[in-house]
Amino acid sequence: MNQHYLSEPSPYYIDSWKTCEADIQKYHQEFQYQRTLVDSENTDKFLMLLRGIAAPNGVMMDDLYDSLGAFSFNATLDGFFYERVTSTRTRLVIKEISLYMRDVFTFHDRERKGGTQYLGHWNKSGFIIVPSAVAAGELSTADWLMYPVARGGIVSDATVFYPVRNKDYRDWQLKHKQGGDMVLYSDRERISLRPAKVLEFDL
Repeated sequence: MNQHYLSEPSPYYIDSWKTCEADIQKYHQEFQYQRTLVDSENTDKFLMLLRGIAAPNGVMMDDLYDSLGAFSFNATLDGFFYERVTSTRTRLVIKEISLYMRDVFTFHDRERKGGTQYLGHWNKSGFIIVPSAVAAGELSTADWLMYPVARGGIVSDATVFYPVRNKDYRDWQLKHKQGGDMVLYSDRERISLRPAKVLEFDL
Protein backbone atom coordinates (compact mmCIF):
# COMPACT_ATOMS: atom_id res chain seq x y z
CA MET A 1 0.00 0.00 0.00
CA ASN A 2 1.30 3.48 -0.86
CA GLN A 3 1.63 5.51 2.33
CA HIS A 4 1.24 8.85 0.52
CA TYR A 5 -2.50 8.14 0.36
CA LEU A 6 -2.64 8.80 4.10
CA SER A 7 -0.95 12.19 4.11
CA GLU A 8 -1.89 13.94 0.89
CA PRO A 9 -5.23 15.80 0.82
CA SER A 10 -8.03 14.23 -1.16
CA PRO A 11 -10.80 16.05 -3.05
CA TYR A 12 -13.11 13.32 -1.77
CA TYR A 13 -12.39 13.96 1.92
CA ILE A 14 -15.58 14.04 4.01
CA ASP A 15 -15.92 15.90 7.30
CA SER A 16 -19.16 14.33 8.48
CA TRP A 17 -19.88 16.94 11.17
CA LYS A 18 -19.70 19.75 8.61
CA THR A 19 -21.64 17.68 6.09
CA CYS A 20 -24.48 17.38 8.61
CA GLU A 21 -24.24 21.11 9.45
CA ALA A 22 -23.63 20.26 13.12
CA ASP A 23 -26.99 18.49 13.38
CA ILE A 24 -26.25 15.77 15.94
CA GLN A 25 -29.35 13.72 15.12
CA LYS A 26 -28.58 13.64 11.40
CA TYR A 27 -24.91 13.00 12.18
CA HIS A 28 -25.84 9.99 14.32
CA GLN A 29 -28.27 8.56 11.78
CA GLU A 30 -25.95 8.84 8.80
CA PHE A 31 -22.44 8.21 10.16
CA GLN A 32 -22.72 6.17 13.37
CA TYR A 33 -21.23 2.72 12.82
CA GLN A 34 -20.73 1.07 16.21
CA ARG A 35 -22.19 1.22 19.71
CA THR A 36 -21.85 -0.34 23.14
CA LEU A 37 -24.89 -0.65 25.41
CA VAL A 38 -24.48 0.22 29.09
CA ASP A 39 -26.78 -1.11 31.85
CA SER A 40 -29.50 -2.01 29.35
CA GLU A 41 -29.78 -5.76 29.80
CA ASN A 42 -31.87 -7.49 32.45
CA THR A 43 -28.74 -9.14 33.85
CA ASP A 44 -27.22 -5.70 34.50
CA LYS A 45 -30.36 -4.57 36.33
CA PHE A 46 -30.54 -7.81 38.32
CA LEU A 47 -26.98 -7.31 39.55
CA MET A 48 -27.88 -3.78 40.63
CA LEU A 49 -30.89 -5.18 42.45
CA LEU A 50 -28.66 -7.62 44.36
CA ARG A 51 -26.30 -4.79 45.29
CA GLY A 52 -29.24 -2.76 46.55
CA ILE A 53 -30.54 -5.61 48.68
CA ALA A 54 -27.09 -6.07 50.21
CA ALA A 55 -26.45 -2.36 50.81
CA PRO A 56 -27.31 -1.03 54.29
CA ASN A 57 -29.20 1.94 52.84
CA GLY A 58 -30.89 -0.06 50.08
CA VAL A 59 -29.42 2.16 47.36
CA MET A 60 -29.00 0.09 44.20
CA MET A 61 -27.85 2.77 41.75
CA ASP A 62 -24.55 4.48 41.26
CA ASP A 63 -24.40 8.11 40.10
CA LEU A 64 -24.10 7.14 36.44
CA TYR A 65 -27.21 4.95 36.36
CA ASP A 66 -29.08 7.38 38.59
CA SER A 67 -28.63 10.19 36.06
CA LEU A 68 -28.83 8.32 32.74
CA GLY A 69 -30.26 4.85 33.29
CA ALA A 70 -29.51 2.60 30.33
CA PHE A 71 -27.64 4.35 27.51
CA SER A 72 -25.09 3.71 24.77
CA PHE A 73 -21.62 4.82 23.74
CA ASN A 74 -21.43 5.42 20.00
CA ALA A 75 -18.62 5.67 17.47
CA THR A 76 -19.01 7.74 14.31
CA LEU A 77 -16.88 8.29 11.23
CA ASP A 78 -15.70 11.88 11.45
CA GLY A 79 -13.06 12.38 8.75
CA PHE A 80 -12.54 9.96 5.87
CA PHE A 81 -12.24 9.60 2.12
CA TYR A 82 -12.63 6.99 -0.60
CA GLU A 83 -10.15 6.13 -3.32
CA ARG A 84 -10.51 3.90 -6.33
CA VAL A 85 -7.74 1.28 -6.29
CA THR A 86 -8.76 -0.57 -9.44
CA SER A 87 -11.86 -0.63 -11.59
CA THR A 88 -13.42 -3.13 -9.18
CA ARG A 89 -11.79 -2.26 -5.86
CA THR A 90 -12.05 0.76 -3.52
CA ARG A 91 -10.09 1.94 -0.51
CA LEU A 92 -11.64 3.69 2.51
CA VAL A 93 -9.22 5.79 4.57
CA ILE A 94 -10.52 6.77 8.03
CA LYS A 95 -8.53 9.57 9.65
CA GLU A 96 -10.86 10.64 12.47
CA ILE A 97 -13.69 9.17 14.51
CA SER A 98 -15.85 10.59 17.30
CA LEU A 99 -17.18 9.00 20.48
CA TYR A 100 -20.27 10.23 22.32
CA MET A 101 -23.06 9.14 24.62
CA ARG A 102 -26.67 8.78 23.47
CA ASP A 103 -29.62 8.26 25.79
CA VAL A 104 -33.22 7.85 24.64
CA PHE A 105 -36.16 8.62 26.91
CA THR A 106 -39.22 7.31 25.07
CA PHE A 107 -41.10 5.74 28.00
CA HIS A 108 -42.02 2.87 25.68
CA ASP A 109 -41.16 -0.68 26.69
CA ARG A 110 -39.62 -3.26 24.40
CA GLU A 111 -42.16 -5.49 22.70
CA ARG A 112 -40.65 -8.67 24.09
CA LYS A 113 -40.52 -7.29 27.62
CA GLY A 114 -43.01 -8.82 30.05
CA GLY A 115 -43.35 -5.82 32.33
CA THR A 116 -43.08 -2.06 32.17
CA GLN A 117 -40.00 -0.16 33.30
CA TYR A 118 -40.03 1.07 36.87
CA LEU A 119 -39.11 4.76 37.19
CA GLY A 120 -38.96 5.04 40.96
CA HIS A 121 -41.28 5.90 43.84
CA TRP A 122 -42.11 9.61 43.76
CA ASN A 123 -43.77 12.35 45.75
CA LYS A 124 -43.69 16.14 45.50
CA SER A 125 -40.36 16.39 47.33
CA GLY A 126 -38.36 13.76 45.43
CA PHE A 127 -38.07 10.05 44.78
CA ILE A 128 -36.64 6.83 46.16
CA ILE A 129 -35.84 3.43 44.66
CA VAL A 130 -37.50 0.30 46.05
CA PRO A 131 -35.47 -2.76 44.90
CA SER A 132 -38.45 -5.15 44.90
CA ALA A 133 -40.35 -2.75 42.62
CA VAL A 134 -37.52 -2.90 40.07
CA ALA A 135 -37.97 -6.67 39.77
CA ALA A 136 -41.77 -6.38 39.70
CA GLY A 137 -41.62 -3.83 36.91
CA GLU A 138 -39.44 -6.10 34.78
CA LEU A 139 -41.80 -9.06 35.19
CA SER A 140 -45.34 -7.70 35.03
CA THR A 141 -47.59 -4.74 34.26
CA ALA A 142 -49.98 -5.70 37.08
CA ASP A 143 -50.92 -2.75 39.29
CA TRP A 144 -51.27 -4.83 42.46
CA LEU A 145 -47.52 -5.50 42.48
CA MET A 146 -46.90 -1.78 42.92
CA TYR A 147 -47.87 -0.01 46.12
CA PRO A 148 -46.95 3.19 47.99
CA VAL A 149 -44.27 3.04 50.66
CA ALA A 150 -43.88 5.16 53.78
CA ARG A 151 -40.29 6.04 54.56
CA GLY A 152 -39.45 5.21 58.15
CA GLY A 153 -43.01 3.98 58.69
CA ILE A 154 -44.22 7.58 58.97
CA VAL A 155 -47.31 8.55 56.96
CA SER A 156 -47.16 12.14 55.72
CA ASP A 157 -47.00 14.04 52.43
CA ALA A 158 -43.22 14.16 52.70
CA THR A 159 -42.61 10.50 53.58
CA VAL A 160 -45.11 8.55 51.42
CA PHE A 161 -43.84 7.73 47.91
CA TYR A 162 -45.90 6.39 45.01
CA PRO A 163 -44.67 4.02 42.26
CA VAL A 164 -44.28 5.33 38.71
CA ARG A 165 -43.64 3.18 35.62
CA ASN A 166 -43.43 3.74 31.88
CA LYS A 167 -47.05 2.62 31.64
CA ASP A 168 -48.15 5.24 34.18
CA TYR A 169 -46.38 8.03 32.34
CA ARG A 170 -47.89 7.03 28.99
CA ASP A 171 -51.36 6.93 30.57
CA TRP A 172 -50.75 10.43 31.97
CA GLN A 173 -49.63 11.67 28.52
CA LEU A 174 -52.80 10.37 26.88
CA LYS A 175 -55.04 11.79 29.58
CA HIS A 176 -53.51 15.28 29.76
CA LYS A 177 -52.20 15.63 26.18
CA GLN A 178 -48.86 16.78 27.59
CA GLY A 179 -45.34 15.47 27.96
CA GLY A 180 -43.08 13.97 25.35
CA ASP A 181 -40.00 11.93 24.60
CA MET A 182 -36.43 13.15 24.34
CA VAL A 183 -33.00 12.10 23.15
CA LEU A 184 -29.83 13.19 24.96
CA TYR A 185 -26.39 13.43 23.36
CA SER A 186 -23.13 14.20 25.08
CA ASP A 187 -20.40 16.34 23.55
CA ARG A 188 -18.32 14.56 20.91
CA GLU A 189 -14.79 13.39 21.67
CA ARG A 190 -12.85 13.53 18.41
CA ILE A 191 -10.01 11.04 18.01
CA SER A 192 -7.36 11.21 15.28
CA LEU A 193 -6.23 7.82 14.01
CA ARG A 194 -2.47 7.70 13.47
CA PRO A 195 -1.83 5.87 11.31
CA ALA A 196 -5.15 6.13 9.56
CA LYS A 197 -7.36 3.06 9.36
CA VAL A 198 -7.41 1.72 5.81
CA LEU A 199 -10.01 -0.71 4.50
CA GLU A 200 -10.15 -2.12 0.99
CA PHE A 201 -13.16 -3.84 -0.50
CA ASP A 202 -14.59 -4.96 -3.82
CA LEU A 203 -17.31 -2.93 -5.48
